[in-house]
Parts: sequence; C-alpha cells; structure tokens
Amino acid sequence: VSCSQSVMIYYEPGWQSVLSRWIGTVWPEIMAQVICFLIYVLCAYAVIIHLGHDLVHQGHSLLGHTVSYFMVFRANVSYQRYWLGRTNVTDFFLTIRDLMSWLCIMLEGGEATRRQRWWREKGRMTRSQFTEMMDAHDYYCSESR
Repeated sequence: VSCSQSVMIYYEPGWQSVLSRWIGTVWPEIMAQVICFLIYVLCAYAVIIHLGHDLVHQGHSLLGHTVSYFMVFRANVSYQRYWLGRTNVTDFFLTIRDLMSWLCIMLEGGEATRRQRWWREKGRMTRSQFTEMMDAHDYYCSESR
C-alpha cells in the first residue's frame, strides 16, 4: 500500500497502531484547526491564571443554567411530539369509526329489508312479518347496525 492512497486497514495486531494511525484517517484534514484550538485554550488558561480568576463558581453556575435550559427545551419538544402522535392516532381511529359507520348504514340487508322498503310506500310491515322474512343478510346488517 503506497502512502499517497487513503485506505483503511481492518486488521492490526495491537491497539497501539490503531491509535497512532495517520493515513486513512481524518487527522490530516483537521490538524491545523486542532492546533489552533489548543493554542487558544492554552492562552486563555494562561490569562485566567495570570489575572487570578476563579472559574469554579462561575463555571458551575453557567453549566447549571445551560443544562436546565436544555432539559426544559427537551421536555417541551417531547411533549409536543407526544401530543402530535396522540392527535394522529385519535384522527386515525375516528376516521376508521366514521368509515365503518358509513358502511353499516349503507348495507343493503336481505330480502326482508328490501320488502320493507317497498312496502313503506303502501303500508307498514308488522314486526312479526318482518322477522319471518329475515334471512342471514338481514341478521348480519342488524348486528352491525
């Protein structure tokens, strides 16, 4: 393997060579930014030590406020997602209920139901006449209604 190619070597005899690998990693691309950041941190630390600032209390306060803000933000986002999911599930089941109600209303039924509709114009059927003519389709429609 030549040094100009970026390849990943999957088998290494020890873990030390994995940690010290340069070719095939992101280190050549970000080394300048890492060095600049380290110089900035060291300079900031030297200035704080020279001026005698105490960052223990201030850092704790800053960290506490930041964590509190993120926890509240996360709780609000979680609550919004919960209500969005609950609303979607409710709408889904309401739509299914409306569909099934519409289908039950539109069921034609059997022979007795057809005759009752036809006889409504001429006169009403008695309950005993209706139950004598009921077939399986009439029973299924009655159960679903």
